[in-house]
Amino acid sequence: MCQQLTRLQSEVTRLRAQLQTLQAQLSQTSANAQKPPSSDPPTRARVKVRELSPRQRGGQPSHPGTTRALRPVAEVAALQVCQPTPCASCGSPLTGSDPAPLRHQVTELPPLKPTGTESQLQALGCGQCGAVTRAPLPEGVPERAYGLRLPALGAVLSGAYRLSKRNIEQLLADGLGGERALGASSALARAPREALPEPVAAARRFGQPPPVGHVDETGGREANRRAWLWTAVPHSVTVFVIRRSRGSQVAKELGGAAFAGVLVSDRGSGDRWGPIKQPQLCGAQLIRDLPQLAAAGGAAGAMGEALGMGARPLCHWWPRVRDGTLPRSSFCGSVVQLRIEVRALLREGALCKDAKSAALCRSLLQHEPALWTFVREEGVEPTNNPAEVRSVDQKPRLTNSEDWSVGERSTPVRPLRRRVNPVE
Repeated sequence: MCQQLTRLQSEVTRLRAQLQTLQAQLSQTSANAQKPPSSDPPTRARVKVRELSPRQRGGQPSHPGTTRALRPVAEVAALQVCQPTPCASCGSPLTGSDPAPLRHQVTELPPLKPTGTESQLQALGCGQCGAVTRAPLPEGVPERAYGLRLPALGAVLSGAYRLSKRNIEQLLADGLGGERALGASSALARAPREALPEPVAAARRFGQPPPVGHVDETGGREANRRAWLWTAVPHSVTVFVIRRSRGSQVAKELGGAAFAGVLVSDRGSGDRWGPIKQPQLCGAQLIRDLPQLAAAGGAAGAMGEALGMGARPLCHWWPRVRDGTLPRSSFCGSVVQLRIEVRALLREGALCKDAKSAALCRSLLQHEPALWTFVREEGVEPTNNPAEVRSVDQKPRLTNSEDWSVGERSTPVRPLRRRVNPVE
């Protein structure tokens, strides 16, 4: 009987742990975990019931209207001067001209019709040796069947607007006329890829070695294989590369062999390839992980809530440091005590019973100096937002292209042991 009771108790303990793990997985969203917003479950928006307004729809009498700005007369394609000939009231003939006529402009797209050029390469035989020589293509004429603008349009539709190859073919057929094979869009994508190496190499050389660099990677699939789209923001340009690895060798490749500055990144092991004094770990990612840690409950949950409370002062102080309303010396002095408090909480969390929470705290303790590099080094941001924002807004779809470059662009909780306030 005792053995059976012990077995049942161990089974209940195992099931409780499994339930807690599943509940934590279900509660993960883009706000508290490294997940894209598209993976969030659908939510039904609350419909606000409002009283019917007595005002009519549209602009109100006191509302200053806005009108579309007219183009200068010199920029319009055609100008038509319309003069009335008879009087609308009595029919008498009208003479003269209006110095301030009513201007009515219509904007229209020109007819979309592709143009083509043909080069007839003649082959002539030599009267002396009998060899046949064919004339080369004229200078500036590509060897492929498409010019420069059509492949560029196909690359933009695929990379920036995320259209499938079939949709690109349909759009080109509807907009330009004519039927095209489905494989034509793949041929269009190859042309920009062949032109990319030189500008990408120039973008990667620009500003290297930078004093501060931002690196991020996002998983995906390329040619039905696992791949990672890496983002590097070395200066005022953004460079994208696709690699089969998310290891440190890619970060070294993006940072450059001579990189000796501060590398701001997430907590991926591939990003931390420099000495411990060089990295700055993304604080925004850590703040997103804290709600998940607080949801663990027990000692781990209390520790996660306390860490979240400790992160709040930084969220208020740092914008003031950037805009100059809080002296950096006062900020650094306040962070010293805050860092002591955070380190004590991490040591406490590393000994908690929740395995996942304890592993997170041990990892943060191991790289704890990298959480505060922005305090020691001026010009360093506490987050990896420059790479994160660009990765969301500008990352192209994973295709067979390997490199891209983008131009210039950027509940009650347990309190801390001592409240830290910045000294003005």
